[in-house]
Amino acid sequence: MKVCKSASAFLFASAITMPVIAAETNLDFSAPVSNSIEKINEKVSGNVTDRSGAIIGASVIIKGTTNGTVTDLDGNFTLDNVKKGDVIQVSYIGYLNYEITYNGQSSLKIELKEDTQTLEEVVVTALGMSREKNQWYRNCQSEFSKPY
Repeated sequence: MKVCKSASAFLFASAITMPVIAAETNLDFSAPVSNSIEKINEKVSGNVTDRSGAIIGASVIIKGTTNGTVTDLDGNFTLDNVKKGDVIQVSYIGYLNYEITYNGQSSLKIELKEDTQTLEEVVVTALGMSREKNQWYRNCQSEFSKPY
C-alpha cells in the first residue's frame, strides 16, 4: 500500500508542477510531435522481366548484406528492411547484373539484359562430362567413320 500511495503522490506532484515548468521554460507540451523522423526500414516491391516476359527465380538482394529474396512465377518480388541509399542488386544466370540505388520508391520495374558473352554452348554426354559442341561433333564423326 505504501508503494501505491507514494507513486500516486509522485504522479500528482508531477501533474501540478509540469505546467509551471512549461511556463517558465517556454515549452509547448500541447503541440503535436513533429513527423520529421524518417522511416528507417521500408518495404519495396517490384517486377523483373526481360524482353520476352517475366523472369522466374531472379535473385534480388541488398548489396553487401544477406537480406534478399527471389522473384515469383510472375517475376514479382518484395524486399523488406530497405533503407534509403541501399543498392539493390538483381541477378540471374545468363543476364547482366542490374543495380539500382533505393531512394524511397515503393515499386521498381527492372528489365534485365542478356549477357551473350558468358554463355557458351555445352553438350552434356551420357557419362556426365561436358564438352564444347564442336569437340563432341568431331568425336562422333571419328567413331562413326570407323569400319566395323
